[in-house]
Amino acid sequence: MPRPTHAPTGPTPHTPHPARRIASAVLLLLILGFLLAMLANLYPLMRSIAAHQGDEHPMIEAIDAFGANGVLILAAVQALQVVTVFFPAVAVQMLGGLVYGILGGFLVCLAGYLLGNLAIYLLVREFRITLFPSSRKQRTARFPAAAAGSGGGADGRPAKPAKKSAWDFSFLRDSDSAFVVSILLFLIPGVPNAVLSYLLAGTRIGLPRFLLCCLCGAPTILLSCLVGQQLGQGDVAVGVVAFSVLVAASFVVYLLRAPLLAGLRRFGRGRRRALSATPADAPPPEPPAGEG
Repeated sequence: MPRPTHAPTGPTPHTPHPARRIASAVLLLLILGFLLAMLANLYPLMRSIAAHQGDEHPMIEAIDAFGANGVLILAAVQALQVVTVFFPAVAVQMLGGLVYGILGGFLVCLAGYLLGNLAIYLLVREFRITLFPSSRKQRTARFPAAAAGSGGGADGRPAKPAKKSAWDFSFLRDSDSAFVVSILLFLIPGVPNAVLSYLLAGTRIGLPRFLLCCLCGAPTILLSCLVGQQLGQGDVAVGVVAFSVLVAASFVVYLLRAPLLAGLRRFGRGRRRALSATPADAPPPEPPAGEG
């Protein structure tokens, strides 16, 4: 008589460990608490910035009036931008360069950028939550439960296929080269990092590699801070040239997105074939001389 089998009671590969989920929830609450604490100052600051869009000096004075809290407020704004994408990242980073210079603004914006991406990782990986609809459509195959929850209608018929996103990163879901390809994508200006971060958080990539991929977006942040610093110093020509280069590069990348993604998709497949080659495919080594 066959022995009865019992279903495993521990966490499955798609179910985070309870202790890890609790730690993630605590960390996420700390991040959200920090952002909420800064919201009290964000609203009057944004009103001041909106009222003086043509003159940078009142904006600088408004942020400097907060003292050390101004650094935390700007980092919170950058983190909020990464998570919600309600306003362009370039505007925040230019403001950082305008107020704190290229190096100070870069470090503040980079800290907020990584903090926002950490929040994205925790939301997606541990709690299956995304605030970006197109990334949800692209990652349903990674999370079967999410796909089942958003499947066909009440009559059992399959749902209509969703409209394809302009940037389709879905090939990263099960790619063995997701880490390398993502690094290349983050290095390219004009690639929507928000969609990429939400999708990448749902792959097999761990937190250190995820943050390392996000860190490759630093050159764009540095260039945006340079634009802000030059405009703040009155060097409009250099600021306009740097901003024009950034905009032009982003526009060209957007126009060439289809062949760019196709090339990266082929690159990932090539690496997968190379990695899947086993030593058994190679001929056996010849015996040493003198042995029969």
